[in-house]
Amino acid sequence: MPKYALIDCNNFFVSCERAFNPSLNNKPVIVLSNNDGCVISRSNEAKALNIPMGIPLFKIKDIINQHNVVVCSSNFRLYGDISKRVMISLQILCDKIEPYSIDEAFTSISCLQEGHFIKKKIMQWTGIPTSVGIGKTKTLAKAANEIAKKYPQFKGVLEINDLNLLKLLPIEDVWGVGRQYSKHLKACKVYTAYDLIQKTDEWIHQKMKTPGLQTVFELRGTECKTLKTKNTHRKSVLSSRSFGKPVTTLSELKEAVATYINTAARKLRSENLVTSRVTTFINTGKSQYGTSYYNSEETDLLVATNFTPDLIKLAHENLEKIFKPNIKYKKAGVLFTNLKPANPTQLSITEEVKNTEPLMQTIDYLNEKWGKYAIHPASTGIKKHWQMKSNMRSQEFTTNWKELPIAK
Repeated sequence: MPKYALIDCNNFFVSCERAFNPSLNNKPVIVLSNNDGCVISRSNEAKALNIPMGIPLFKIKDIINQHNVVVCSSNFRLYGDISKRVMISLQILCDKIEPYSIDEAFTSISCLQEGHFIKKKIMQWTGIPTSVGIGKTKTLAKAANEIAKKYPQFKGVLEINDLNLLKLLPIEDVWGVGRQYSKHLKACKVYTAYDLIQKTDEWIHQKMKTPGLQTVFELRGTECKTLKTKNTHRKSVLSSRSFGKPVTTLSELKEAVATYINTAARKLRSENLVTSRVTTFINTGKSQYGTSYYNSEETDLLVATNFTPDLIKLAHENLEKIFKPNIKYKKAGVLFTNLKPANPTQLSITEEVKNTEPLMQTIDYLNEKWGKYAIHPASTGIKKHWQMKSNMRSQEFTTNWKELPIAK
């Protein structure tokens, strides 16, 4: 009988860096968030130094210097491309997959040996190490994956047949529990997943409501969540970054917003989607630059589109309505909602619908061939002094012709 499996890339962002720089193997490595702010990925060696996830870089300078920790800026274009390669590999190896995040996917599997085979092939084809958890339900597969990562004797692949193995899984690591519930459950002497499944259904429902009861059923082996393999389009597209330095002028904010629109519109077209609502937002962060200010403005379109120039125009009109002078802005962004498939397009009796598809297809083709910004709107600017800090970023080995790895 087929079982569920969760394939999870180990320390994914760090593993992407190591795939192209083997000298990082066996060294403590961390990857930072935008603007080189906080830790968002750690190698096992860095975890052994008790470097917490999410901690700001400046708070661990002493640990970095003392233990020669390698620090990398985030390289999301590279990570996104490697993620696609992993998912394509899984589609080749498995009949059906459900991508769950950038570095995780559920699938169906027949046996433990198949899990070892998948792990081996993903490493061979992409250079990314994975863990494979197998169980009768998706929650058991997730639990098996967590345990397989932490206990070397399982060699990265574990199938849960004996529920006593759930004694190895801390309650805070149970899928669907979270921090707040785990604190409450520990106060009730529920420390592991095994402790949780010993409680009565009435107790679980009282403490955790229906979603918690479904989690417990799944941990006991009763299926509540099925594999979702149908292609449903995303609900929104967000493009946003913190600035490398405070921004005060409307012209610089317009450059940033145009850049984010350019990125988000390309993502729409890559998934054959259009949007009929554009939201623009700006903020100063937590008043570290003086006056705190956050605002947003949205515009609905009569005819949904993915045409970059029109979307930039709308986003700039939004920005002009919410911009305040003499304020140091830390972040801006755009959000597309009310998404729908690009074809067929809903026509309007009041507006002429332009055939913009050939132009955007040509631009996307040239950018795909010569680099993502070979052709870009003039409104995105040239020097971009506002761009986020990324002083320790690796090369875009698979997404930029100028940064391809060189064999020696």
